[in-house]
Amino acid sequence: QRPLPARALDPLPQDITTYGSFPMRLGLPLLIYVMASTALAGAAITAVLAAGMDGWQPIAAAAGAGALIGIPVAIWATNQIRNLR
Repeated sequence: QRPLPARALDPLPQDITTYGSFPMRLGLPLLIYVMASTALAGAAITAVLAAGMDGWQPIAAAAGAGALIGIPVAIWATNQIRNLR
């Protein structure tokens, strides 16, 4: 059996910021956005329901607000993680 080339053993380069194309750079912010917006929307919906608001409009508005607030939160968290070095 032939040995694997060195590149096959280390698929990521030393500097991850130069790796790949646009989808690779979007991976971390997208993952953080999915988690943050879900948590924020859930908290907002819980607050709306605890306040006794009925109907689909307040629930939809709370979910939308959570999704929109998740965008700057994801950007901020991504920058904080990338600046850890």
